[in-house]
Parts: sequence; C-alpha cells; structure tokens
Amino acid sequence: EWKFYLFDVAFQKYVIEKSFPVFKVTPYLMLADKKKTSSINGLNQLFRVTKKSDNRTGVTTKISKLNNIEEESVLSKVDISEIIYKIEVGEHRILEDYEFEDAIQSLSKAYQEDRFFDYDLNFQSCKECEFKTTEEDSNLKSGFKNCFSKKLNWTEEDFDAPNAFEIWDFRRWKVLEKTAILKLEDIDDIIFGEAENSEVNMSRIDRQIIQKHKAVEDDKTPEVLTNALRLEMEAWKFPLNFIDFETSMVALPFYAGQKPYEQVAFQFSHHVYYKDGTIEHANEYINLTPGESPNFDFIRALKRSLEQNEGSIFMFSNHENTVLNQILEQVYYSNISDKADLFAFIQQITKAKKSSEFPGWIGDRCMIDLCKVIKDYYYNPYTKGSNSIKNVLPAVFETSEFVISKYSKPLKDLNITSKNFDNSKIWLTKENGKVIDPYKSLGKIHEDYDDDVTLIGELDEINNGGAALTAYGRCQYTDMSDAERNNIQNALLKYCELDTLAMVMIYEHLNEMTQ
Repeated sequence: EWKFYLFDVAFQKYVIEKSFPVFKVTPYLMLADKKKTSSINGLNQLFRVTKKSDNRTGVTTKISKLNNIEEESVLSKVDISEIIYKIEVGEHRILEDYEFEDAIQSLSKAYQEDRFFDYDLNFQSCKECEFKTTEEDSNLKSGFKNCFSKKLNWTEEDFDAPNAFEIWDFRRWKVLEKTAILKLEDIDDIIFGEAENSEVNMSRIDRQIIQKHKAVEDDKTPEVLTNALRLEMEAWKFPLNFIDFETSMVALPFYAGQKPYEQVAFQFSHHVYYKDGTIEHANEYINLTPGESPNFDFIRALKRSLEQNEGSIFMFSNHENTVLNQILEQVYYSNISDKADLFAFIQQITKAKKSSEFPGWIGDRCMIDLCKVIKDYYYNPYTKGSNSIKNVLPAVFETSEFVISKYSKPLKDLNITSKNFDNSKIWLTKENGKVIDPYKSLGKIHEDYDDDVTLIGELDEINNGGAALTAYGRCQYTDMSDAERNNIQNALLKYCELDTLAMVMIYEHLNEMTQ
C-alpha cells in the first residue's frame, strides 16, 4: 500500500538529481506520528483543503504559526534512503519488466507521443481503476473503457454484460488473467471455488455463485435462506434498537491532547422498533463544537438512550463495535468521574477486537451486525454484490412488496416518529418509473442561500459517510458562521436518521421474507 508513495519520492529524487547533479538528495517522508499528541487546538485548521478557481482541490496553509513543525505538530520525518536505493537499483519495480530509469524513460516517451502504453492488465487493480466514468460524468472519456477496448477488444455490449468486477469479495484474479476471461457467462462455477450449498448460512463462494447465476439469467428475485434467517430473528429481543454512528479519524488533530487518527465520535441516531410495529426515532446526539472532544459525552448520551429498554441492539457492519473499542481505551486512560460506569457500559454492548489490550469479552447485550445477517442469509441481485447499506436499501425498495407499499405513503400516515423530517415526507418515490435512491433525496445543505454567499465549508450535500466526516472537519473551522454550521448540522441529523431508519426498513423486509 506504500508502493506508489515510495516510487513518487524516488521519481522526485531522480528529477532533482538530474536537474542539479551537484546536489546530494536525502529522501524523507513526513508522516503523522501516532505516538505524538497535539500541543495546540486547531492544528487541522493550519492545513485547509479548499477548491481552487479551476474546481481542483488544493491546500492552503498557515504553517508560519508553528515555530517548529516537528516539535509542535504531530509530524515526524522518516528517512527512507534505503528503500529508495532498492527502487533505484531495480530490487523493487513499478513496472515488472523495466529497471527504474528505463521505466521513467518508457513512460515519458509514451506520454510525449500521446500513445497507449499497452502494459499487461492486472485485473485486481483494474477493478479499482480510477479512470472509470459514471452517469454523472458521461461526457468524459473513460480510460477504463479505452484500455479494455484495446487490450481485450471489448465492445459497448461487452461493457454492459455482467462481469467478475461486480462479484463480491472475488479473490481468484490470476486464474482469470491467464485466460483473459471476465464476463460472468464465460466463467465456470468451479473457478469461484468449491460450493458448500449450506442451509445454515451462505458461504462467500456460495454467494458468489448465486450472484453469478442471478446476473447471467437476469433474475432479480432475492435469494434467502428462509429457515436459517427465521431462527436467527427469533432470538432477537423486542423492542429492537437500531443505532448508527458518524465518526472522524484524521491525521491532523482537532484539539490539544489528541493523537493522529484518534477516533472522534460526534453523532449517533437511535431508532426503536416495537413489537406492535410502532417505529420511534427515539434519540440522537451531535456535537460539532470546534476544539471540543465529544467522545465521553457521546458515550453518556448513548448509554442513557440504550438503557431505556433491554431489547436487542443492531449496527450495520462492524464500525460501531470498532469505534466503541477505541473509545473504551480512551475511557480507561482518562480521569473522568464516571469512568467505571462508561467502561462497563461499552463492554456490555460490544465484543473485544483482536488487538485489544484488555482481556477478550463479549457483552451480554452485544450489538448484532445486520450487515452480517445480510451476508449470511440474503442476497439481492439489485445490490450487484455490494453489502453497503447505501446499496441494500435501494435494492429493498425495488423488491419488497411490504416496504414499497408502506413507504410510498407520507410519514403522517405511518406509525413512525421523526426528529428531522416533516410528516409529509415520502421515502419511496419514483421518477420515470425508476426508484429514486432515498439518500439522493436528502437535498442540499444550503438550499436557501444565494450564490453570492461565501461558504467556507465548501459542502453541497451529505448523503454518505465520507461527506459526513468531511462535514465534521469543516465545522471545526472557528471562523465558520453559526448559520453555516447550523445548516451542516441539520443535514447531518437528517442523514444519520435515514441510516437508522434504513436499518428498520431492511429489518421489515427480512421479517417479510420469513413469513
């Protein structure tokens, strides 16, 4: 994962030494040091990410406010001379068939001549290709399509056909590279591995084979291990609690005493589903105050909220468990008066991570991972293999008769409370016969602002976790106006509420499938 950074440094060293042969260049990386803590509040504000006039991203700095960047910040210089030397002599290569300088000259020549480099495909890397285009930027040329058209003679029809890049957690890329086969209709089931066909849960390979056949046969019906799912759900205790966190882990700390990449939990949403079908947006928490660590107040608010009942608690993916494990350590090393109570509460609803410095535990009210439930018992072809809630919910909106019927009505006609949405809100809507992704319906952050109003946050909308953590970072700017920060807070509250309501909707669909 460091490869491209290191080759970047090696290339910079190469250019400087060619330009100034008398110079002796010693290569370093300047890295965030997790052993250091910030000595000042607002260190992150000294390095602001901004959009330039040409809409490109840049960084403005106020580094002059630091007398010594290494001593006063959390950065440390690391000498990487040895590994750069190994790159220069060809022990490590960016292109397998080329020595270091030969690679530079070959790539430079191809660039000058504006020609296709024609290097071998690496399917695992191709899956993550950064030069793909989406519907939103369809006016741009796709480097991915250009490459595959030349290397594999793919036509537009081939790009539209289901392929292995869509398969969840596929690991046998080298096998496909040998035959240059990617389209699912051409891949034998055995390529995925030995199927288990278990009635207890779907193995990774079982899910992949199911996904392949559903895609090739254009079968949009969900696959469900009904009996196993029913047994799982019968163990859940009402009322059901659905929680979601918004968090931030950044290299440059927000406040004094914070370490690089230290977890900051600034928001949660909590929905409760009662046995009679009543759905309550029970509680929420948010703290965007600049320079103020929210973690301990966050835990206190979560504790008060979840102690209102003894029902099962749900998260979606392991994120919440990971966050609470990290805050557990912060609580342990703190001097707060309610340290013992908070420590016990966190352990009650979590399980220990493998790297925990405390003895392993599984809380007697340990959170249930709804994402794992999906992976174990359910596959929906509309997700195209993704298990993200941002893909599972729209897939449910396409297939669940119960959810479609219920959420096509406004909130005022449903037995649901909301803290952030008007009772006329309708969650399931269509445009030209196509279901609108509910996350795309959350709206703009500053809908009432004129174009000539200066917004230092430079945020347009919040409909995913990345935008949420970016929003928190921007709200730490002390010169942001209260009006702008309030608009961002309102957008965050709506986004987080939808996340826990989405979990409720997914639960309702799973319940529907077991009836």
